[in-house]
Amino acid sequence: MAWELIVDKKLNQDFVGHAEMCSYTFSLGPEQIPGTGLARDYIVNSHVKELAKENSELLELRVWEDTEPTWQTHYHVEIVATASPLWWNLIIGGVLILLIGIAIYFTIVEVKDITEYVGEKAGGTGISLMMIAGIGVAAVVGIALLKR
Repeated sequence: MAWELIVDKKLNQDFVGHAEMCSYTFSLGPEQIPGTGLARDYIVNSHVKELAKENSELLELRVWEDTEPTWQTHYHVEIVATASPLWWNLIIGGVLILLIGIAIYFTIVEVKDITEYVGEKAGGTGISLMMIAGIGVAAVVGIALLKR
């Protein structure tokens, strides 16, 4: 297999919170048939639309394509989205219907729960408010002890 990364998108990177990652594969007809190359053009928008139906937002999307087989083009998708748990069967089915009108074959490979997703653009230095409060309390106690 000769996998090639065709989509590598990061959206809504200011999000911090609970998210879920799902990877799945699907196969279409050969890439050489007119119209099947549209998959890479519409895949991001299709995921955004289907996730919106589940009140979720797309955070990360990576898609690999394998055109080596003669009669099929295989795709592997990794997606990270807000809101958990998600109905991945409905989302993936909707995406494939939007992409090609008919879902030929797909398999969910893995679903992971992400307790605390932190996007690339999410501000902060990694110091939580609890750490700042703890430092403040320790400083107040230290000052009180020094004054005695």
